[in-house]
Amino acid sequence: MTDTPTYEQIKSETLAALAAGESEVAFRTFRHCIEFGSSIPTGKAKVFADAFALFTRVTEQFGDDQFTDKVRYVARNPNDVQGLYDLGYGLYEESQFGIAAGVLARADKLAPAEPAIVSELVCALEGFNDCQSAVEVLKRYPKLTGQQFLFAYLMAFNSLMSGDIPTAVQFASTLPKLTEDDDHEVMAQRIYDFLARVQRMGGICALDQNDLRGWNYVTTGGILTMLSPFGYPEPMNGRFALLQDSLQYIRIGLESLKMIVRRKQMKPKCIFALPGRDALIVATAASIVMDLPLEHWPREQGSTKPGIIVGYDFGELELELEPLSVHRPHQLLFSHALQWTFGLPIAPDVVTLQHQNLIAPWHTGLRIDAESQTTVETPADDRSADLIAREIAQQKLANGGLAAANDEGEDAPPELSDDFLDAVGSFPRDVGTRQQAWPNSPVHSARFAGT
Repeated sequence: MTDTPTYEQIKSETLAALAAGESEVAFRTFRHCIEFGSSIPTGKAKVFADAFALFTRVTEQFGDDQFTDKVRYVARNPNDVQGLYDLGYGLYEESQFGIAAGVLARADKLAPAEPAIVSELVCALEGFNDCQSAVEVLKRYPKLTGQQFLFAYLMAFNSLMSGDIPTAVQFASTLPKLTEDDDHEVMAQRIYDFLARVQRMGGICALDQNDLRGWNYVTTGGILTMLSPFGYPEPMNGRFALLQDSLQYIRIGLESLKMIVRRKQMKPKCIFALPGRDALIVATAASIVMDLPLEHWPREQGSTKPGIIVGYDFGELELELEPLSVHRPHQLLFSHALQWTFGLPIAPDVVTLQHQNLIAPWHTGLRIDAESQTTVETPADDRSADLIAREIAQQKLANGGLAAANDEGEDAPPELSDDFLDAVGSFPRDVGTRQQAWPNSPVHSARFAGT
């Protein structure tokens, strides 16, 4: 077990990286000193000022003078609450949630119970995937959570995302009397919907820290069909880390989709292909597997036609999401893959798998050469979408059809069951808007550094 490096050691490494012109290395090396919860103490004003003076030098390398000025101001005025808040807000806007939370935590310590600081700190902690710490912050301010809608909502939301259902129920019950406008009603309904799905899963799912499928349904209203056997249950809990995808995985996902459509007695008239070659390949394969005609999704206005809307990796799509945000009768939004470390405005109704990094089977990839046991690059597959789709449809189904192939001796995660599909009730919804895909969950997985 290695000792935690000291601040001076990391400072020295950062300065060396800056001297070598390696600004990205300098940032990656230093960021953990000033992130929330760092094991490297920088809380004292003198050390904090020194750390942000060095952070100023790091940010100068990236050319944003206005942002660097905010960092420089904090370095010179480490106890200025407004300066800390402004920098924390700016860091949040840059998606540097861990550093934002660290800065805002200092502001909160200097000026406790300031609503703007507390709410921004909680949001930064959410972005940092640390909902438990967000709950701990909110617990310090019962007047805020007891008297203001926003803070009662944040307590309910973060409690639920931490797996604490009783506390979420407690604060959800206070929302009606605190609601003041339509926006509040929308936010409150989100919590009520979460808890209604918790009730549906009673006796079906454990809803514990390992139940990825159950919590995915609770927080998005969607169905996750495949759980990764690699690193199951710990440290991945059903998510893939770096996955070189396969045609067989796609075929397994389509078979699960077909089973859901049949069990829920949906009546789609077609398969809609979302934009892009990746989506077209999967949609064409879906049209073959499900024996439905293929159409292109009208990307500007959408369509009310009953059908299954198909994509490959939903977060990689470049299109207007508004037409996809509304549930319509006998319409289902399917994505083979979903990147789980970043949130999205819309969660698909059905997803085959969650990943952090994904290489499509037809993209340039890597494999181990059997003879030399070295890593070699595999070329991209430039065949037509139709030819690759037909090969997907012809794949043999492993392990009865709906499980991820597992040759690594890992524990097998649970498969999608009929009891689960029955418990979700009417699915997918016919009306209303689709839920967000949250990066937060009571189920944690190991992830690559910095994401």
